[in-house]
Amino acid sequence: MPEADPPEPASSEAAPEPRTVIIGVISAPGTSTELAERLRPDLTERIGARLPSVRWVVRFVSDRLVDGPADLSQLISAARRRLIDEQWHLTVCVTDLPLQTARRPVVAHASMTHGVAVLSLPALGAVGVTRRAADALVRLVAALVGDADRANLDAHPTTGTRGRAPPTCSVAAARSPGGSRNSAMR
Repeated sequence: MPEADPPEPASSEAAPEPRTVIIGVISAPGTSTELAERLRPDLTERIGARLPSVRWVVRFVSDRLVDGPADLSQLISAARRRLIDEQWHLTVCVTDLPLQTARRPVVAHASMTHGVAVLSLPALGAVGVTRRAADALVRLVAALVGDADRANLDAHPTTGTRGRAPPTCSVAAARSPGGSRNSAMR
């Protein structure tokens, strides 16, 4: 009986499998969940095209997380707890709550420290919400992984134009005491 050829050793030049990053998209029941469902077919591909160095897995969940009125810190804390419970790497919360910081509407906020981003739908307006929300979600994920160049955080979140945004949509970035960077689109 002929002997089978021994298996070839694995090539040291073979590219390793890309790391998998799991993102939880938590949307409030109602309008936010309807929007998330419209984004579902393309979101993983859009994130992967923007940030190709890893394999992205997006999990969608409908959950209110907090009852209104709630502030941004309460929402981030609740989303962080869910991220830990579900064993996700990052989470983006799509909320129908109007959020404010210093009496200014918050469109989106990314906390690298917590691995949590928040997108407030009321601040996006009424026209082109699906497209703007998809663009914002991709930028938020880029901000969470520290890819500010790809996040294009200085782009106006509603028009995509570069330059100084109106005060209600300006971008602020600050170093936290632990050295990590928090970015917010207000």
